[in-house]
Amino acid sequence: TTATSNSITMSVTSTVTPSVSIALTSGTNPTCSGSAVTFTATPTNGGTTPAYQWKKGGTNITGATTSTYSYTPANGDAITCVLTSNATCASPTTATSNSIAMSVTSTVTPTVSIALTTGTNPTCSGSAVTFTATQTNGGASPTYQWKKGGINIAGATASTYSYTPANGDAITCDLTSDLSCASPTNATSNIINMTVNPLPLTAEITQTAVDVLTASVSGTSYQWYLNGALISGNTQSITVTQEGTYTVIVIDNNDCQSITSEGFEYTTTGIFVITEDNLIIYPNPSMDFFTIKYVSSLSGDLKISIINTLGETIYYKELMESNNSFTEKINLSNYAGGVYYITISDGDKTIQRKLIKL
Repeated sequence: TTATSNSITMSVTSTVTPSVSIALTSGTNPTCSGSAVTFTATPTNGGTTPAYQWKKGGTNITGATTSTYSYTPANGDAITCVLTSNATCASPTTATSNSIAMSVTSTVTPTVSIALTTGTNPTCSGSAVTFTATQTNGGASPTYQWKKGGINIAGATASTYSYTPANGDAITCDLTSDLSCASPTNATSNIINMTVNPLPLTAEITQTAVDVLTASVSGTSYQWYLNGALISGNTQSITVTQEGTYTVIVIDNNDCQSITSEGFEYTTTGIFVITEDNLIIYPNPSMDFFTIKYVSSLSGDLKISIINTLGETIYYKELMESNNSFTEKINLSNYAGGVYYITISDGDKTIQRKLIKL
């Protein structure tokens, strides 16, 4: 006799192979020292509750057992993740991810310093100067902003800055670095305080002897010119031997140069400069009255005139048939202080002296 058992229907599930990949989901690579990053693992055939173990350089990282891992990397770190699948028929049950090698750049601090590369400090009024900025850790294309007294100078965004300073100007430069790991990205330079000295007064040239020209302004040295060409002589008065147009520049103890004087036309005829023996002016300087006492070497009618530095005649008198001497008291109390010139002429020859009104 025979008997047949119950039937068992087999259910066969295909074998699956787990895998896992990791990617950087927060931060960058390369990154800067001190910057945190986050990795995320994406499993395939991991089952409902896969297990994770993150590794650095092949060594387990304590506590790093979730699908994400965050930390602050060091240069050269190699990060991987091992997945353990709980899927039925997973074979093998574990999988190792791709490796991500971290590139970490050290943080750098940018700096900038400025120096005067054209011109001087102190300088003279009207003289241009140039500043140059020298940077470290500024990157390939740093940006610059020059400032005067802490205020941005419009358009001054290159590594150099040229201008004509005023006394007391305080110049600085701000640098912005384009390096990825610059911290902070901005730096401010040292301060250069400008000292600007005024120019000496422009001199007037007078003839103080037959062959002597004198500049009216005192200075440390002088540059004399004849018809525009520099000639020898660096003192306030020079002896001249040639006719022509003379000009002078005054140089002071700050090495600043005055504006060139107006030309003085020197001629060897028609001018007779007197001495203390035949002309006395007193007091000189004076606040009001000048007494002029003259024993004439000229003959005939005499003309006395006083002019100011603008060439305007403020006093004029004629002495008819002079007896070769006279004394005049002249009141200049109503005129501004400054330099005036008295001229005595007989029509052929001229005598000239300077009056100083206080």
